[in-house]
Amino acid sequence: VTGSGKTIMAMYAVSDYINKHPDAIISVIVPTKVLMYQWAETFAEILGLGEDIIGLRGDGFKDSFKIGKLVLVTIIDSARQGVLEADVNTLPDSVPHLLIADECHRYGGEANRTVFNTRHDGILGLSATPPADEEEVDGDELTNAQFVLERIGGVFYNLRYKEALEQELISPFEVQYVTIPLQPQEDLLYAA
Repeated sequence: VTGSGKTIMAMYAVSDYINKHPDAIISVIVPTKVLMYQWAETFAEILGLGEDIIGLRGDGFKDSFKIGKLVLVTIIDSARQGVLEADVNTLPDSVPHLLIADECHRYGGEANRTVFNTRHDGILGLSATPPADEEEVDGDELTNAQFVLERIGGVFYNLRYKEALEQELISPFEVQYVTIPLQPQEDLLYAA
């Protein structure tokens, strides 16, 4: 569910991965510049990583692993079509690579899916609206959702809204309906 701590959970996964593979590099793919900056701030706050280690690609930034960044947060438009793949390929194959796809349900389209061609030793997909495991297929073509599931793997943990509310991970809310009376002329237009 949105706002329940997917990014925080990912930080635990990154921390565990780095403990097992101290020489690893981490790529995070995001759909927007807002999420790019949010992820960079979260890496700094939770894992204590500095600007010398965290790189950005997108919104005018063109950091890369070749210049010594160990974490690269990239907007999908700046990672696809082999851009991230070429950057990772500048490093020896012995360097472990963890690929994180935030909002992974958005990356099944033809151009975006190319990001999954990047060499990686571990992969984590995050989504508040994960693709369904069972989806009808027309012919032999995979749907966008099926492609994402095939490349990342099936859903391994799903926190439903009710559970997040019970665990006080999200704020409770109340829906209140407010009516606004219309003028007679507006009422006629609305009814039409």
